[in-house]
Amino acid sequence: MTRPFPRNLSAGAALLLWSVGCDRQDLYGDATFTDNVKSAYAECSPGEIRFLSAKHGLQLAFDACGSNKFANFAWSPNGIDLYFQLTHGGHVMDAEMKTILGVPTETPVADAAWLRDGVLVVPLPPEGSLDTKVTSRETASKAARSSAEKYRLGIYDRGDRTLRLVELPVREPQDLQMVDGRLLLTGLGDTGTRHPFWVNTDTGAAERALPWMTQPAESLVVAGDLVGWSDLEDGGLFTRDGLSVRELPGVRRVIPHPGGRYVALEVDGESISLFDQRSWNELSEESREREQRRKQKWLEGMPEWMPREMQPPELQLLDLTEGGHFRVTSFYGEHFAWYTAQDYWCSFILWGLEGKQLHRNIALTDLAERLRMLAAGDHTLGMERLEQNETKPDEPAQMHP
Repeated sequence: MTRPFPRNLSAGAALLLWSVGCDRQDLYGDATFTDNVKSAYAECSPGEIRFLSAKHGLQLAFDACGSNKFANFAWSPNGIDLYFQLTHGGHVMDAEMKTILGVPTETPVADAAWLRDGVLVVPLPPEGSLDTKVTSRETASKAARSSAEKYRLGIYDRGDRTLRLVELPVREPQDLQMVDGRLLLTGLGDTGTRHPFWVNTDTGAAERALPWMTQPAESLVVAGDLVGWSDLEDGGLFTRDGLSVRELPGVRRVIPHPGGRYVALEVDGESISLFDQRSWNELSEESREREQRRKQKWLEGMPEWMPREMQPPELQLLDLTEGGHFRVTSFYGEHFAWYTAQDYWCSFILWGLEGKQLHRNIALTDLAERLRMLAAGDHTLGMERLEQNETKPDEPAQMHP
């Protein structure tokens, strides 16, 4: 029996605040650099965030305006315990009791995973390594290259509050996940290429998994009979036997649903302004035009070296049964995961809503009704149809070293 996510999950964690100051008054006349940034970015509004998240059916795990420097997260199989990693370590929150415990390890080098309810496995750097501040696979450890320096797994029992360390024969472990009751991860072997391995959590012994996958796996998600692969520039979807389902150019991460019909994709979204972001339009048309002219004049006076746009992390969905391809337009996020305690729910690190960057948070939402409407050919709030495609596994994987 699955246990639904609490309706009002809100925890006030004491999180670190971060700020940077610099002096560039000569570039902006009487206004300082800080003054201009303040005029471009409105103060965090809990009411606005709560309104927008409720409008799009999102539940937030933490306070709306907390300075939450989330790097990774993982829900326990029963959907109650939430592991989350900050800049300097990992923590576990009980979503029902609203209590938070620190995981007694160094800073993990990548995502953690739950072996089962109450037991967490955390990838750790070699003992004594200086590389203890890694928070994402894009900045994965480069310090420990010698095979003599063993990366480790920390097996943390939340109930007993015990920690057991296991050494690994592969370097820079990431993409930890439980598949068919076994731990699967990717790591660097003797050749220095990233491949998937099955790992024995009692002994640390590792054996090659998915031997047909000869191309480096910088991102790997296995669910059911499907394998989502990416080199962080282009992705692909395969069966467990190595048959190609679909090539996915420009996709940084591919996340199949365990049921096999739907696949989530993480891509770089269309560029948006760093300085003129509005979610729901609270101004009249006349005031909006006046504000746009003022912003444009200000932007024209900015130095050439200052970036004006960025690409937010966009989420997309594939329907392998009907061939649909959809873009999520209502919210942006990354580290997408299917919330297995409740079918067709999902969770991700929230970047923003309706084209506006907001404070990072861990969000949870129900996609079931939206997916049903899309499959029926109906329109639904916050989803845009991209194309129709046949997606049947009919050819062997074409992967090369």
